[in-house]
Amino acid sequence: MDCGVKLKKLAQLPSIDGLLEMVRSLTDADWDLHKEIQIKLTGGRNGEAIYFYLNDQIRTPQFTNVDVRRLLPGTPLEKCVMDLVNNEMRPHYPDTQIFRVQFARMPAGGVIEPHWDVGFLKLVHRLHVPVITNENVIFTIDDENFYLEPGWLYELNNRARHSVANNSTESRVHLLVDLLPKDDNRFFRLTYHG
Repeated sequence: MDCGVKLKKLAQLPSIDGLLEMVRSLTDADWDLHKEIQIKLTGGRNGEAIYFYLNDQIRTPQFTNVDVRRLLPGTPLEKCVMDLVNNEMRPHYPDTQIFRVQFARMPAGGVIEPHWDVGFLKLVHRLHVPVITNENVIFTIDDENFYLEPGWLYELNNRARHSVANNSTESRVHLLVDLLPKDDNRFFRLTYHG
């Protein structure tokens, strides 16, 4: 969504410490759990993802027959993530519903090539919370470089051309949340449901 600027720095999130501890305890097997879903949703973009929620009321060719809500129900990590989303992120966007919630891990040396979001994804509020990162992870938006600080909530203008380069020696992990304005959800149901 075009939020009027390249990147909005919204708030520091106080509950990130418990989340950080849980993310650091994830194994490579945990990160591989959703590989098939990640390939369906992103075409195999560099890195791994762990999905917590995908709104199944929105059906497009890309998202049909992908239901991630059942994959991590009731785990302490899922509870911590969804509490953070509902209690600390959604209040910034009260007239929205959750479309997608995921962790995205980019390996050391990883790159996401310049792109902009298209289709209905350009209508979501794309929120980032860096969980594990450092100053060598460069987020570029319209040729301007940004460092996203850990524990802060950001909104990305995903209609702008953006890319990421992890020039560090450790993996970068962000919590990504897509919030869909309620008015746009009506549009999706009418447009994409058969």
